[in-house]
Formats: sequence, C-alpha cells, structure tokens
Amino acid sequence: MTLTVEQIQNTYNVPAEGLANSYYPVLAYWIPIEKLEEVRNAYRTAGTTIRVRYRGPRTVSVGREMTRPDKTTYTRSYHRAMQDCLKFDATHFTVYNYGI
Repeated sequence: MTLTVEQIQNTYNVPAEGLANSYYPVLAYWIPIEKLEEVRNAYRTAGTTIRVRYRGPRTVSVGREMTRPDKTTYTRSYHRAMQDCLKFDATHFTVYNYGI
C-alpha cells in the first residue's frame, strides 16, 4: 500500500501551532526513517516541493571522518555535529513545505 499526503499528515501531524506557522511550515513531524522513500514519493506524486530534516542522535558523529564532494576528507567537529543529524544516524525525520 502506498501512502498518500493526507495519510502522512493525519498520522504524523504537527504537535504545536508554532511549527505550522514557521517560515517553512512543517507538514509532517517525527516520521520513522524507514518511511523516507514512501513519504518522498507521496509528496512527489502530489507535486509538492518538500525539505526533509533528519532527527536523531548527534554526538555519535563527533570525530567521524567525512568526505567532501571533491574527495578530500575532514573530521566532524563537536560544533558541526550539534547543528544537525546525519542521514546515516537518523531515527526520524520532519517534512517542511519548501515550495512557498
């Protein structure tokens, strides 16, 4: 069974009014990472441009060796790790409306 946008937004509805009124309104919140491709396909089919923000542990990536697009490497700093969660470590994600 494929998910529809309505099913996603009803199941993973936004818990706080503040999130819905942000610059990029939150469409769905705290979705398990296993549903990422289903959710992307549903919004793609509906013609909605979305932005996905990964949620999960951050500190596990401190000190991890990362590779840039030009194939050079760097070590992930504590401050960079606290800014966001990597897709590799994500347990959940949030969907924002990016087509404003």
